[in-house]
Amino acid sequence: MQIITSGNKNSPFYNPVFQEKYLSKYINLRYEIFTSLNRPHYTPEPESYDLYDDTSFIYFVDKEVLGGRRIVLHKPNSNTKLKTEQSILKPISKVYPYLNTENLTYAELGGLCFHPSIQGQNLSQKLYELTFVMLQQLDCDFFIAETVPENTDRMIKNAQLNGVKQIVQKPEDTSEDGFHDYRIFMSFKEKSELDLQ
Repeated sequence: MQIITSGNKNSPFYNPVFQEKYLSKYINLRYEIFTSLNRPHYTPEPESYDLYDDTSFIYFVDKEVLGGRRIVLHKPNSNTKLKTEQSILKPISKVYPYLNTENLTYAELGGLCFHPSIQGQNLSQKLYELTFVMLQQLDCDFFIAETVPENTDRMIKNAQLNGVKQIVQKPEDTSEDGFHDYRIFMSFKEKSELDLQ
């Protein structure tokens, strides 16, 4: 099993060969997995978030794409929107009105999926470790993870093990879909540097 980092043209993980070879396969797998779980968050077509120039990906590959994750990056003064903003029906600037979010770099973790054939192979630990390494390389001020209830505790535990200093759970009370209980806001920065409360 290969674990491959890649991304679109402005991502530090940019690899046009990997993107051409794996992106559409990851998108199809993501659609199939979420549909099978009765969580219709994705379509078989690329979302705008998949195509942003700064978006990065992790692919699990064993001849075929058997898993993956997407990291959407918002750089200062960019027009990049996060899927979270669509789901909670307000921009990040309204979630944190006291932060000058337009001057911050932040990211969203999403689209995590594994093919049933590799579930239970302890790959999630490797995925979390690599995710947090990538987030540090992206130099994010903070990042957001949409979690389903069964993954929330695992996400928090791995964040703590990988250098995250702040973890703030925000109850999901405005979601369109009703599937996500929480969005977790996290940062490698101390509260004195950037207060996510």
